[in-house]
Amino acid sequence: MDRISQLPDELILRILSFLPSMKHVMATTLLSKRWQFLGMMVPKLVYDYAYHYTRYRGSKRYSYFSDFVDKSLLTHEAPAIETMHFKLGQVYSSGDIRVWIREAGKRQVRELIIEFHLAYSRVTLPRSLYTYCRMLTTLKLSNAVLVDDDETSPVSFPSLKRLSLCIHGVPEFVVFQKAFTRLSCS
Repeated sequence: MDRISQLPDELILRILSFLPSMKHVMATTLLSKRWQFLGMMVPKLVYDYAYHYTRYRGSKRYSYFSDFVDKSLLTHEAPAIETMHFKLGQVYSSGDIRVWIREAGKRQVRELIIEFHLAYSRVTLPRSLYTYCRMLTTLKLSNAVLVDDDETSPVSFPSLKRLSLCIHGVPEFVVFQKAFTRLSCS
């Protein structure tokens, strides 16, 4: 048995959580039979579209990525997930995003990071973000907008401590003004 495999599970999980994406975590767990179940226990989940199926383009590539995320979330068994991080490209599905946000809420994720690598547009996230994710302490959004045009719907994150909004190429202060006038944090 190698020395790394003799380390306690908590330390191996910590090491795995530093890998750049869940694809890398799953590939690494194949190195040892003892580690196979540890890939399903990592407390930090990073899903990066850029690392998946680079030989394909467009919707086919996204389809493989989406299936990987869905299967990974379905089989993940960690009692608590500290971080869920999605790095998405030009092709994405609002239906998938809605499902993944619900899953983050069910698992009481503390930190949610959603990055869209879009050149000239932004994505309005579904309302489920602020109805399901009540335990968030950190929310980081890139090229995504928290609120839609429904002025009556309050945005509430009772546990939120840190909020980071970054919208590239959109010089609209109105987006932030709308978000902050309806945002409630404790």
